[in-house]
Amino acid sequence: MPRPTARRAALLQRLWVLDQESSLETALFHADAAAAMGLGVTDTKALGILQRDGAQTAGQLAARLAVTSGAVTGDVVRLAARGVARRGTDPADGRRVLVQAVAQPTDAGSPYAAIGAAFSALYARYSEEQIAFLVQHTEDSLALLREARAGLAAP
Repeated sequence: MPRPTARRAALLQRLWVLDQESSLETALFHADAAAAMGLGVTDTKALGILQRDGAQTAGQLAARLAVTSGAVTGDVVRLAARGVARRGTDPADGRRVLVQAVAQPTDAGSPYAAIGAAFSALYARYSEEQIAFLVQHTEDSLALLREARAGLAAP
């Protein structure tokens, strides 16, 4: 474990503040992007899962988003109505419905295209070692967040 120093304490305090600011700006960006698409934030989160992970059943989406099946049905209806996702029959089980993304975040006119390009330009400035550190930090942060969420959900 690194030795505590005044500089380390100051950097950790700055990192804490920046993490809070990043969380706020990310939430606000997602709300603005969803509104620009005529959708809600949960709708765009569902779309992101479909874009990233491929076709999903409504049940899979509901579990990933931690919402009810009724709520995810509304998300799917709105995504289909906006033309960014479509429903189809599961080829492996004709009784199940799969939801699939039609639009991609890099599509022209997507509110995510410009921010994606900006982050790509930012990452282009970093070395492979710096990117590897960012990947590790993000993976570790996600693990902590998932653990904290599980603790909040526990009785």
